[in-house]
Amino acid sequence: MKKILTLLMVIVLSFNISFASNNQILDRAKKEYPNDIKMQQYIYEKQLSAYNYMNTVNDQEVKNMSTSEHPNDYLMQRYTYNKQLAAKDYMNTVSDQKIKDISTSEHPGDYSMQRYTYNNTIRRKKLYECCLESEN
Repeated sequence: MKKILTLLMVIVLSFNISFASNNQILDRAKKEYPNDIKMQQYIYEKQLSAYNYMNTVNDQEVKNMSTSEHPNDYLMQRYTYNKQLAAKDYMNTVSDQKIKDISTSEHPGDYSMQRYTYNNTIRRKKLYECCLESEN
């Protein structure tokens, strides 16, 4: 009996969270396009799809970053999540540890900026090495 009650509570809470999110998404769409029902529906569907996507992602660190940057915009959360996750994966493959350390210390927790800094520093390093070679 206790297990059944626990299961019912989980279902009710999930429904309430989902219902609240659906209302929030619909309210946002109506606010953005108060006189255009087709755009409201379009925004609602896009936001709902992104909301559902964000509920399936695995990297909790990147998810937290994305949701804190865009607390009520699920499209931007999904965009930020995918961008940051790709940059995080990239930073795990880079070969120059010294430049990686510089990039990560300058931008802790922001993988996109780490990748940007890493790539720019690598380009400058190669340009500098090329200039040194041409002087010799």
